[in-house]
Amino acid sequence: MACLWVMALALPGLGQESVSLYKGRVTFTPPAGLRPLSREAIARDYQGRVPPQHVYKNATGDVAIAFNHLPKKVSQDSLQAFRDRLESDLKKKMEVVEWVSTSFQTLHGVRWFQLQFKTVSDGFTVQNIVLGTPMDGRLLEVSFNTFADFDPMAESELVQSRLSLKLLPAKILTPATPGSHR
Repeated sequence: MACLWVMALALPGLGQESVSLYKGRVTFTPPAGLRPLSREAIARDYQGRVPPQHVYKNATGDVAIAFNHLPKKVSQDSLQAFRDRLESDLKKKMEVVEWVSTSFQTLHGVRWFQLQFKTVSDGFTVQNIVLGTPMDGRLLEVSFNTFADFDPMAESELVQSRLSLKLLPAKILTPATPGSHR
């Protein structure tokens, strides 16, 4: 499921280098001020649920981008049905204040579903944008979460970060040539 965070502070402009995740398969440019959490911090912050493998968060914990390569099998052909099921599940299981949109978008040649909705967490309204696409036959889910009345200037930086998201094709392994080592 999407991770939820209570968000409050604006982010400085994009200025960081692109980062590579999942053995180079996924790249994106986080907004300045977001740093990767350690595995220990992720485990602590995501108790009681499947923790994402990667989380980028600002120093105060008000802004987060989380990546999760889930065991849920999905293909481009089944992506719409999966998205519809996830939307239904989220509406049933979470305190969804407002469902903003359900759509598909193509980022750098890859089709992703996008769910955008507002929830309540610890008394605050949280803007959630969840993207998903198949990676190696399993769901790659990326969630961008902000406080609902987030600074519009900082929100544009999160949009830029989201648009920088790339899923690269798996490398095709070629047979080893005689005398070489893999």
